[in-house]
Amino acid sequence: MPFASIEDFAAAAAVAQTLLLAIGLVYGLRQVQEARRTREASVILDVFQRLHSREASARRHRLYRDAVRAQRSLSADLEDDIRQTVNEFDLLGYLTLNKVVPRSAVLRLYYATTIRVWNATSPYIQEQREMRGTSYGQYFEQLVQICLVETAEHRPLETVRDLGGAPVK
Repeated sequence: MPFASIEDFAAAAAVAQTLLLAIGLVYGLRQVQEARRTREASVILDVFQRLHSREASARRHRLYRDAVRAQRSLSADLEDDIRQTVNEFDLLGYLTLNKVVPRSAVLRLYYATTIRVWNATSPYIQEQREMRGTSYGQYFEQLVQICLVETAEHRPLETVRDLGGAPVK
């Protein structure tokens, strides 16, 4: 008989149960982490596809070209481009600030684009805030601040430029 007493057997059983519980907890934690990574990957891929679609890219390029020049007399199409682009980046900001998508991925992929789009759309956003009495584009603005800090701290030799080559502030 491998156990000298019933107490030895009970102690060995308790140790075995503890080990099995610890293994189960580690496995469960890894499952939760993997589910989080899968969700993040799914969301970031969806955002990536949206922001890199031909339509979204064309909208941004029209903004860079026309928005600042035409602030007071926006065509309906240009205003729609601005509104849709601001909404996309506001959503990206919301998802980033609420940790639905990894901040590091957003900063690596969109730091310059975020700053350029803000530069082109901020007069429109300010006008809408005054007209609506809301904080329209607030998550977008917070994302811009994060991108500016990221650029200053981790990319000190880079200067984000607009499509005409002028530095964006």
